[in-house]
This record gives sequence, structure tokens and C-alpha cells, in this order.
Amino acid sequence: MPQKFKATTNEKGEFSFEQVPEAEINLLINQAGYKKLEKVMTLKEDVEITVYLEKQSYQTYETTITEKANRSDVVVRSLGREEFLTMPGANGDPVKAVQNLPGVARTGFSSNIIIQGSAPQDTQYFIDELNVPLVFHFGGLTSVVMPEEIESVDYFSAGYGPEYSSAMGGIVGLHTKSPASDRLKGLAFIDTMKSGGLIEGPINDHSTYLVSGRYSYLGFILAAALKGNDQVDLTVAPSFYDFSAIYLNHLSSTDDFKLTSITSHDELKFVFKQPVKTDPSIRGDFDNETSFVRLMPQWTHKISDETQTKMALGLGRDWFQIDFGSNYFKIATYTLDLRIDLEQKFSKSWISNFGIDTSYDHINYAFRLPVVSRPGGVASPISSSSFLNADVGRDDLDFGTYFKNVFEMFAPENKFMPSLRFDYFTETHQPLLAPRLADHYQFSESLSFKAATGIYYQPPQAQEIDAVYGNSNLTAPYAIHAALGIEKDFKQNNPSGFNLSAGPFYRDFRNLVIQSANLNALGIPEHYNNNGSGQAYGVEFLLRWQSKALNSFISYTLSKSTRTQPNFGTFDFQYDQTHNFNWVLSRDHENWKYSGRLRYVTGD
Repeated sequence: MPQKFKATTNEKGEFSFEQVPEAEINLLINQAGYKKLEKVMTLKEDVEITVYLEKQSYQTYETTITEKANRSDVVVRSLGREEFLTMPGANGDPVKAVQNLPGVARTGFSSNIIIQGSAPQDTQYFIDELNVPLVFHFGGLTSVVMPEEIESVDYFSAGYGPEYSSAMGGIVGLHTKSPASDRLKGLAFIDTMKSGGLIEGPINDHSTYLVSGRYSYLGFILAAALKGNDQVDLTVAPSFYDFSAIYLNHLSSTDDFKLTSITSHDELKFVFKQPVKTDPSIRGDFDNETSFVRLMPQWTHKISDETQTKMALGLGRDWFQIDFGSNYFKIATYTLDLRIDLEQKFSKSWISNFGIDTSYDHINYAFRLPVVSRPGGVASPISSSSFLNADVGRDDLDFGTYFKNVFEMFAPENKFMPSLRFDYFTETHQPLLAPRLADHYQFSESLSFKAATGIYYQPPQAQEIDAVYGNSNLTAPYAIHAALGIEKDFKQNNPSGFNLSAGPFYRDFRNLVIQSANLNALGIPEHYNNNGSGQAYGVEFLLRWQSKALNSFISYTLSKSTRTQPNFGTFDFQYDQTHNFNWVLSRDHENWKYSGRLRYVTGD
């Protein structure tokens, strides 16, 4: 009698059948994105067979992702290269692709990312697990690194693990690729905003390199568009440029060395010839410049099959300047980041990570800024405000360490993840303990449940904690996170079908820094205090459909974000977005892809 045998591959693409009789069989493999394989063969006991699948279509420039996804953090969502390069509405950009996911909001024409009702400054950005000040060029046009050299992008929301700190909102992390080792490859492009190129290839049998750069001429286009404008005159171009390089050396079977260098620069200058009607003081020169440089060496050492270490350094300089008439804010930071992680597998059911996460910053900042009250998102006119002036320097050393565990508790299907993080912020002179807890239960191959909670501290900004122009007695604001989630795969090992993930989240913000007109006990203006608080809560949905030619997903977030201040009560946060709906649809046909996105957002 004919019999049917089914199997699912592991992460290496391997699968096996047991108790199959020696006979001629018909092997059928049907996988979304690949041509169906039918092959007649004769099976014998303990015989290994290798088969290859042909893709339906190919990107003109693509790399296979071989790194295993991070499954030890239950709140991470990851996008691979092929996914973000082809996602509609993202223009091939990894971070813009993240903005299609549930819980992620934008601030309009801005590079800021808002995670689950938090403030823009509550999001931290990382490249290869090292902190960078931003990942977008001016106005959110494109990421600061060419998409073709990014291997994956991670988005961590409420309840993320102990490896990161100083972010009450969440984390966006980019991972650079390993350069091509088989042959020399390259690309060059020209579009309406920028041009650039990339080249990569082997140096010898154990080392490779990659170099890329882009230059924007958007400023020339804007200058032509505004030529003859009676109110605004654009006076500088280009808008941005970036340069990056990667060197990878497989030193031995147990050691890898990777060196990544990134330079990013944005600048925009124009002149208001006429004063703005709503505020007569807004006229004259406007200059906005943002840049940073990072040199990031990384060393990975495998001590044994159960123990491995990774060490990374981030050395660089950050520069931000904004001039608006007689008002300005300038800050230059020289930074050194150190990250060390030791992973120990005690058994199949117990894995631990011990890490050190430390940063030193030498900061010089100067500003002349109006004191503008913003309760409920309403600002006073600059022309009627008083002003603060500063020109000072400071040194900050933030030390962090963490201990993370993944246990199989009660059953192999249940992964229990208790962890603890310790931080010391020089800015506030506070030792801070942040316990975090997560759990992931796999009911079946197609159904799982997850939960996460924890405390997340964040130091005040430099101008807020300054002894003269801010309030040196400020303490670190923090948030308490809680999130639940359920994931259901309706495909049941079929090549097409639905996949659903959904769940609520809650954030309780405490000790928030707000502007103040009060006097301290010595009769001195305090400028800022920690009397703010807030909440953000909601529910997220991500529904995916995957098939051989048609792929689609709907992400929807229903949320509420509020803030509370003395004398003003509770009000909607200025970045509150009640509804955030994204529908992405794509269809493959031979070597063509047709795709589109529908976005609907309320709030702001």
C-alpha cells in the first residue's frame, strides 16, 4: 500500500525519515519562494541524500543569511536582507522596514522612531551591538549604512533582555554582513536623491573586505526648487554622505576578528528672509549639522563547545549642532564603548550569559535656548521666552553588567529566563539594579506563549543634568515594562497559510524629567525636576500570509500614551498614536515582483 511520510527541516535544512522500507519513492518538496521539486529515487537504510531547490526569482544582489536568529529574547522581531530589501514602502531600507511592524511609530519628516508610546529619545540604536547616536540620515530619508551591507535588523520592544540599557522605549539593532569570500563583487547606483557604490571580496583564503560610500545631491534639487522663493533661501548642499568599511578575518577554527568603520554626516542650511507669522523671532540663518564616526573592532573566541566569548570596542566622535538665528545648541562627544559577553552552556537545559557593558563619554556642549513650557505638547512662543546659556564640558562613565539565564523549567517546552542587570550612571551617581524576567512556552510546533517584564533605567540628557543650567540633583527616570504574546502557525507544515502573533503591552513611566519654573530650597531656579510620570498601553497584531507566489502581512497597533505633570494633570502624550495600521502585499511572477503598502495612522 502507498504510504506518505512528512518531515520538517532544521535550521541547516536537514530532515530525515525513520522506518522507511527499501523501495522506489517519489520525493516531493514544495517550499514558498522556490520551484517545486519532484524526484523519483530509491531509498536504502542509513543513506544520506542531498537535494537543491531552485528559487522562483533572484535579487540582483543578495546574500544568504547563515546566522541563527536570536531566540533567547522573547520580544525581538528580526528582518533578514531579502525581506527588508524588497518590502514595499521601505525603499530597500532596513529601518524603514521596521516601521511597518506593530508597535513602531514615526514623527513625520524625522529620523526618530517611537516604540510603544515612548518618547523619541527613549530609543537606543546599535550597529553590531555597539551604540551609535542615530541610524537615519536627516529627515529619515535612509539609514546611515548601505542596506546591501546589512545582514539583518532587530527590533526589541517592551520587556527586552538585560544585554541593553539606557532605553525606556526599546532597541533597534543593525547587524552588518560578512563580506563575500568566493569572488570580487560590486554594485553602483544613481537615483533621484543620491549615488554610491559598494565593493567586496576575498583578500586570501581566511580574510575578506567590504567598502561602501554614498553621496547625496538632494540639496541641489531643493535649491533649484526653492530658487526665487521670497521667504526661504537654501544655502548649502549636499544633504548627507556616508562611508563604511568591513574587514573580517577567520584567524582560526576558534577565533574570528571583525573590524567595522562607519562615518556619517548630515548638513542643512537655509535662510528665512521673512519672519514666521506665528513667532516674529524666527528669522535669519538656520543651520543643522549631525555627524558621527565609529571604529568597532570585535573578537569572538570559542573556548569549547560549551563556552565562547565575544569582545567589542566602539571608539568614535559624535557631533550635533543646530543654529537658529541667535539661538543654538552644540554638543561634541568623544566616546569609548566596551562590551564583553561570556556564554556558558551548562547543559542542554541551562545556558547562561555574563556580560559587561560600559561606556565613557567626554562631552563638550554649548547652548543658548529659550525656556519653553510644553505641557500637553503646547509650546510658548520663542519671542516671549527667557533664555539659558551654557558652554561647559563633562565626563560620564556608565558601567553596566548583566547575568542572564535560560532554563528548561518543568518541561523541555518551557524556557524560563530570569536575569539581572546592574548599572551605575555617573550623571546621577546612582547604583541601579534592574531585574528582568521572561518565559516562553511551546505548546506545540505551531502554538507558543510568551511573557516578559522588567525595569529599564535611562540617564537624563546632558543639558538637563548640568549643575548650572540644569539640575544636578536629578535622578534617572525609569519604566516598568510588561508584555504578553501568543504565536500561532496555521500552516501546519504546509508551504502556504497564515501565521498570527498578538498580545498586549504596558509601560509605567516614573521619575520623568520635566521643565520647571520652581525654586529649590536655596531659592535657585531648578530648571528641571523628576515630577513627571506617564503610561503607555495597548495591543498589537501581526497577521502573515505566506504562499508560493503571494506574501502579505497586516500589522496593527491600538494604543494609548499619556503623561502627567503637576499643575497640568494627565494629558495625551504628544507622540500618542491611537491607531497604527499597515498592510503590505507582494506577489512574485517569474523575475518580477509586484508590491504595495497601505498605511493608516491617527494621533500626533
